[in-house]
Amino acid sequence: MPQDEAEIIRRVLAGDRAAFGVLVERYQDRIYSLACHLVRDVHAAEDLAQEAFVRAFQHLDQFRGQSEFSTWLYRITSNVCWGYLRGQGRVIPAGAAGEERDEAVAAAARSGPSVEELAEAEELKNRLWEAIGRLPEVYRTALVLRYVDDLSYAEMARVLGVPVATVGTRLYRARELLARMLDGVFPEATDFRALQ
Repeated sequence: MPQDEAEIIRRVLAGDRAAFGVLVERYQDRIYSLACHLVRDVHAAEDLAQEAFVRAFQHLDQFRGQSEFSTWLYRITSNVCWGYLRGQGRVIPAGAAGEERDEAVAAAARSGPSVEELAEAEELKNRLWEAIGRLPEVYRTALVLRYVDDLSYAEMARVLGVPVATVGTRLYRARELLARMLDGVFPEATDFRALQ
């Protein structure tokens, strides 16, 4: 854990509640992004990211520093999101929210690809997210943490609270299931750059 982060945590635990704002500012984009990818609802993700920070603040005294603060925060966020999804009795829906999609398409158009290429890429992305949404929760989480949030196997193991070997197994099984689901639709099922 970076020295300044350890110092910030010490200050918060000593009663300087405002110091927690530094941690929120540092991680808010990543936590919001993780929530968006897990629940696939930008409005719910805002609330869930905020809830994750509230829980982190309330339980900061339980953070032992045995892992990175970000890993601990990712774990809290994942738990908050999966609790929300279970409470809703639903799985991740296909595709990104309309506003997100419009911004991504506009940005891509400015960089040069044709309208047809954009449409094809968007269709592949939507199909991939739809298939990921049908995966069991443990496989969805593993894929998002690895290919969207770019965590290492060791970081994922800490976030998920499982051995590194289990992380590898979950990713392998997730890719196998996706390859079967997407047979003929997304032939490069192991190329997860389409998730970005």
